[in-house]
Amino acid sequence: MGEGTGALPTARTRQGWHLVAGGLIGLVTVAVLLIAAGAFDPQPLGSLIQTDRPGPHTLNHTGETLIPAVTPWPDGSLPQRFSARLKAAYREGELDSGFGLTLENGSSRLVIALSPLGYAAIRQDRANSQPIYLLPWQPWPHVRLDAAENELWLDVDRSDGGQTALTVWINRELLWRGELDETPDRISLWLSTYGAPVVVDFRSLEWFAAP
Repeated sequence: MGEGTGALPTARTRQGWHLVAGGLIGLVTVAVLLIAAGAFDPQPLGSLIQTDRPGPHTLNHTGETLIPAVTPWPDGSLPQRFSARLKAAYREGELDSGFGLTLENGSSRLVIALSPLGYAAIRQDRANSQPIYLLPWQPWPHVRLDAAENELWLDVDRSDGGQTALTVWINRELLWRGELDETPDRISLWLSTYGAPVVVDFRSLEWFAAP
């Protein structure tokens, strides 16, 4: 058979293809293992300082309520940079309900919430003003439905100039990042129902900050 462009690949060429394929399989395997180990997960702003377990809370009437969180710092203060990580789950009652965290300063409040129906929202409340939705209630694909546990994670960086950089994660997926005009000095758990009574289990609240 004469030589030409249609010649079959040589043994050396086939060996090279096998090496390339093996290398790609190895890279994919390593990437899968790193993802499973959480190597690409977001990192909190510091080390774990304290874990609280607020437990189940009930709201018996239409509306919303706050459950003040006890911070691990003196006089309930907040450090300049910290992370708060809430794990909670709907337990029973009204599915048209919500739970989450608030950042507060005086009469202003930022509500970061999710719903067992698969929605998420961020709402800013100020005295004598209508609420402003930085993120209106909308479906968010990373919210786990019904009684599945959800993780709500806040990274808070308060500057000396009176502004705060906030990053919000739901189940380790970025929901929102932005700047606030205030520096929060309190955090609360938030619970609401738009119909019948609801029970939500606030399973843990972890606090992270630099030592």
